[in-house]
Amino acid sequence: MTKTVIFDFDGTLADTFAVLIEITNELAPEFGYQPVDKQQITQLQGLSSREIVKIAGIPRWQIPFLLRRFKLAFRQKTDMVKLFPHITHLLQTLKYAGYKIGIISSNSVDNIETVLTRYQINHLFSFVYSCSIFGKSRAINSALRAHYVNADEAIYVGDEIRDIDAARRSKIPVIAVTWGFNRVEILTKRQPDYLAHQPQEIIQLLVKEKVENVDRS
Repeated sequence: MTKTVIFDFDGTLADTFAVLIEITNELAPEFGYQPVDKQQITQLQGLSSREIVKIAGIPRWQIPFLLRRFKLAFRQKTDMVKLFPHITHLLQTLKYAGYKIGIISSNSVDNIETVLTRYQINHLFSFVYSCSIFGKSRAINSALRAHYVNADEAIYVGDEIRDIDAARRSKIPVIAVTWGFNRVEILTKRQPDYLAHQPQEIIQLLVKEKVENVDRS
């Protein structure tokens, strides 16, 4: 029975796409990769993060420095970030249904909490963790241990291939949402446990599960 729902932030709860592309292009001269144009965006949405880093020619040792610069630049643009439609209703419904809710993201805790506070929903979350771009599985495992949650009691919700892969490595189910970065056909090929096209589908899945388990008890 699922008791804890862990969300990705960028592309899952918050529409940060335009901001991230803007920062990507601002940092291009500093880190020596080519800026992204509109035609390339569609191509990139069909790739994993590792493939994007490889195509951009960014050395692995440089990634932590790039991510740090991203977070600092993002801090100056948090007022541009909006939650996706119906996300607040989704979170409130899950909380009311008795779920513990958390966030694990490669964005910074400060940036995430700034947005959550602006929308007055920060109180809904039991935890918010930041991780490296390829360290999400380790962060999931740490969060489960810290909050005494078994793997079979948690589920992860994300919009990218790496979210699906991280959940798989942590041996927890994953819901892939189609309103974020990676295209639906790419997510489908990774065979997530569930595919959600709108927040209401997550409510229908998880609240139904909660009700069914209560009825059986």
